[in-house]
Amino acid sequence: MRRDVPSLLAKQLAPARIAATQPTEQILLAVWLEIIQRDDIGITDNVFEFGADPLRAELAVARIDQRFGVRFSLKQIFAQPTVKEQAVLLDNKGTHHAAP
Repeated sequence: MRRDVPSLLAKQLAPARIAATQPTEQILLAVWLEIIQRDDIGITDNVFEFGADPLRAELAVARIDQRFGVRFSLKQIFAQPTVKEQAVLLDNKGTHHAAP
């Protein structure tokens, strides 16, 4: 049974890879993919489970502020750690989409 553990865990810990369909999601996902240097996460994956840390979150906040023209806090990033959740927050703030 021990031999099966790595493959079982790999399946459970793999990113869901759900694609972005909304403009805010697309921009946020591009920001996170660049920051954590991955290309396999999707909008429902917790960015902190796939490489984000507080320093990278600070970088994301700066890029989100720049691209959306709105102040997004670290607290919000930690409370809503998926692109989908972050997009909802930004859309509720009535952001204007800048070019990715």
